[in-house]
Amino acid sequence: MSSSEHSDRSLRSKGIVEHTQLVSSAKPRKARANWTDAEERAFVLYLQQHAATAGDGLNFPKRTFTSVAQHLQEKFLEQTGGEKTSTACHTKWTKVRTISYLCVIYSSNIAAQG
Repeated sequence: MSSSEHSDRSLRSKGIVEHTQLVSSAKPRKARANWTDAEERAFVLYLQQHAATAGDGLNFPKRTFTSVAQHLQEKFLEQTGGEKTSTACHTKWTKVRTISYLCVIYSSNIAAQG
């Protein structure tokens, strides 16, 4: 007999695990935040206005994402999907940061040439 057969941590020691047991033990997920174009623009503009709080690579502190989430809730009273929390805003920023960063660099280069 192997040591894993008596372990409380091994699924093998518990016999066959039913699919319903796995599903019921899973943590319920929060609803995904849906972003409109207007919300995305307001989000990026807010972060642009608060760029001084960002570090290298436009890494904003949590308090900035908390304040932008509050700003969005006040500006857009009827949001779809899950709530735009500081975590949702941080996740959104990680997705659009590279694009925004490249646009800023491109705009700066154009302005310098003209």
